[in-house]
Amino acid sequence: MKLPPTPTPRSRGFTLIELLVVIAIIAILAGMLLPALSKAKSKAASAKCLSNNKQLQLAWGLYSSDQDDRMVSNVNYPGTWPAIPETNDSWCVGWMRAPGSANYRAESVTNANGFMNALLGRMAGNPGIFKCPTDKLQVAGTPGTRVRSVAMNRFMAGRRYTGTLALGSANLPPYIRIATVGRTSDMLVFTEEDPTTLDDGIILNAINTPGGNATFSNRPSALHNGGSTLSFVDGHAEGHRWTTLALNSGVQVPANNAADAHWFKSRQHEGFVP
Repeated sequence: MKLPPTPTPRSRGFTLIELLVVIAIIAILAGMLLPALSKAKSKAASAKCLSNNKQLQLAWGLYSSDQDDRMVSNVNYPGTWPAIPETNDSWCVGWMRAPGSANYRAESVTNANGFMNALLGRMAGNPGIFKCPTDKLQVAGTPGTRVRSVAMNRFMAGRRYTGTLALGSANLPPYIRIATVGRTSDMLVFTEEDPTTLDDGIILNAINTPGGNATFSNRPSALHNGGSTLSFVDGHAEGHRWTTLALNSGVQVPANNAADAHWFKSRQHEGFVP
């Protein structure tokens, strides 16, 4: 007698409902994890920028140690901006403002020689410490993202290309030697400038007579969750969160308000009076 064939067991797959439930769970988990990952990435970039500023500040201090306490020259060149090979007069040369501005130099956007061949480059060693990892801005018409994000406080050995000192209308002279700085832990050296206005190596904010200090000229960027990274004469670097933010050509910067402008200018020179 012939037995009937044994039915082949069928493998059971997902039903449509089960598949939709799994997809929904994955979407919920992703929604929970992505903000945490984004925050972790932002913190890592801030930590990297802080480390860069500390190394840059160390190079600045080493230069002064080699030069009998004199700070590295910090020249504002508009009108006669030198080409990149002319690097023996300042810590940084080049003009990175967008094409069409009078002093624009295309090579200064992507060529690290503008600072690595200048007075501070030998001490710095690594061109990467001059660049904030969160600065991704590419100005239309420039050859690529910039190699430099930082600028130096104009009161740290600042002078004009004519040889005159970089004064505000309050007639405050720049510091020339570290020994002349009283509150070394408060006096700013480097910070990241607003990438839409970054041009030469100076972040230019005049300290005027009382009552005229409530706005910025050149502003720092606020690329680190509404804050900036700054380094100081004593060698330390820290982050600072601004009280009010604004957008400048899509880039987050501190707003032009007295609280933030006063905080910044009080770190530029000890002679500041609100």
